[in-house]
Amino acid sequence: WYSYRAETASSDYPRFPGEDVLDERYAKFLAQTMKPIGTYASHLIDDHQKAQEIARELGIDRAGKVAGITVEELTRERALGDLQALFDLASKIFPQDYSYGPIGFAEFRDLYGPLIQRLPEFYALVARSSAGEPVGLAYGYAHPFAPVKTGILKTVGVLPEYRRGLSRGISWILTYRYHMNLIAQGYQQFVHAMMKEDNTSRAMSNQPPA
Repeated sequence: WYSYRAETASSDYPRFPGEDVLDERYAKFLAQTMKPIGTYASHLIDDHQKAQEIARELGIDRAGKVAGITVEELTRERALGDLQALFDLASKIFPQDYSYGPIGFAEFRDLYGPLIQRLPEFYALVARSSAGEPVGLAYGYAHPFAPVKTGILKTVGVLPEYRRGLSRGISWILTYRYHMNLIAQGYQQFVHAMMKEDNTSRAMSNQPPA
């Protein structure tokens, strides 16, 4: 048996690169023959002024300074030059995810090197602790088919030991900085892509966990 992804609900909003799923016609068939192991949703953030107000109310705009977290940008060129460091960080962040499958660096390089080169306006952020240790990662790219300039926030991850205490807001800090940095570059909307519906990360899209 293989794993499949199918839509159970959709909208007229254009699909983005990486949103590779079977259409709704297959969802009922798969539900009858296979057991669902996860449900995801993508959310359009089309009022970034409201999102900034929420961030300020929650103190996300100040959280990095409070927790001693700094955020640095990774351009496409720098990400391609730092693939080993990105692999090392991702290998520590994502093993607890239910769909994670370990791969070696060579496979990671062969998969993500061409992907980073191909994705439109690839953009990444790395969060560092007060000691300079990389502790979190976010990456995304431009939506080439959206009606206005739109950023796809595809992945956000934080080291397990930094998901609690003062540091537990690192994913929020990365999301906030992703928004603010790209708004300064003329982006008007954002899509928070493929978030697992029972994950607290949905709150970053002003959506409660299912």
